[in-house]
Amino acid sequence: MANHSLSHNFNLLYPGRIPNQSQIISEVDQTNANFQAILGKDFKTRIFRHPGSHMSWQGLKGTDQALAKQDVQWIDWNTLCVVAEPLSVRPTTSEIMMAYMDDSQKYFPETTVKVVLMHDTAGKELTVQTLPQIIEYFKNQGYTFGVLE
Repeated sequence: MANHSLSHNFNLLYPGRIPNQSQIISEVDQTNANFQAILGKDFKTRIFRHPGSHMSWQGLKGTDQALAKQDVQWIDWNTLCVVAEPLSVRPTTSEIMMAYMDDSQKYFPETTVKVVLMHDTAGKELTVQTLPQIIEYFKNQGYTFGVLE
């Protein structure tokens, strides 16, 4: 399980497209406290994914260093299923989603770890429906699934 912020509010986290380090760290801490309230005081995730993607923002070095001091490393996606795109361009079938995901791998061919950006919220049921195909797709390529720590 990874932390992804409490608010996911770009205006708070990146006002004027500038990272607000204190807000980001505060939200990481608050989210971790919520995790511990539910999962137990010994639970700690050491992974954070920046809302909007790390690659979308400039000037995150200081924030990344502050997170590292808390033993938290950032991770980013490198494969897309188009679920974060506007409704007008989102796939409407599993076949289209799979084709887009397959095509998206060309952007990070050197990576041996695939992190697939997916959302399972209301209105994005196609992701859940397609998940078995996505898992099979990566297994057929020789990938294994594990826990990031």
